[in-house]
Amino acid sequence: LDASGVMVVDGTSLSVVDTLLTPSSSCGIAVNSQANRVYVSNPGQRLIHVVDGATNQRRPHIQIGPGPLGMAVDQTANRLYVALSNHSFEPHVNGLGVVTDDGQTVQVHPNVPIPGVTQPTDVAVDPAHHRIYVVNQGGGPEPPSVSVLDSDTRQIVTTTIPHPRPSAADRTLVARAREAINAGTPAAAGLLPLATLLDVSPYRLSRAFTRELGVSLTRYRN
Repeated sequence: LDASGVMVVDGTSLSVVDTLLTPSSSCGIAVNSQANRVYVSNPGQRLIHVVDGATNQRRPHIQIGPGPLGMAVDQTANRLYVALSNHSFEPHVNGLGVVTDDGQTVQVHPNVPIPGVTQPTDVAVDPAHHRIYVVNQGGGPEPPSVSVLDSDTRQIVTTTIPHPRPSAADRTLVARAREAINAGTPAAAGLLPLATLLDVSPYRLSRAFTRELGVSLTRYRN
């Protein structure tokens, strides 16, 4: 998918065999190989373009509402999930679109609200564990997050906030701490003397260590 449309690529030769023209505002693509359907989201026109994967011909589009972005397909249920985010005009939307399409019949289900100013941008599915993962950009007081939904009930199970990647300064700090621990430096025997040695607060050292390595400083040292 680029500015010229959807490029159809031969899976063996990796050569472009066709280009399907879609509006320039198209932004996401997903494939259901079971139903032979290709979906292209178009937030500018509030719809999903549908392509027959066997013939590369356009099918009737799916009217999904404002802000369709990233998508994912659960092929075991022939179900398309669409991240919906619109704050440019009323009505504002933060949600998950759900469409069932078996190649013969298309059913648009009620949208699932994602509470807050979450601004969903992408979706992933785990059919084996009946989970849907919605990536939220966040905005204002809302941090970036991932909403986890049960695919059977379409209810939010939990929302996680990923830890930000440590800064270069924190990575250097953790490397110095590890050097002191591995060298058996006496000050490395405890958090407070090690923080003093490295001229940082114990809180910053503890937080940076856990974010960088995924384990606490105490557990690493022991």
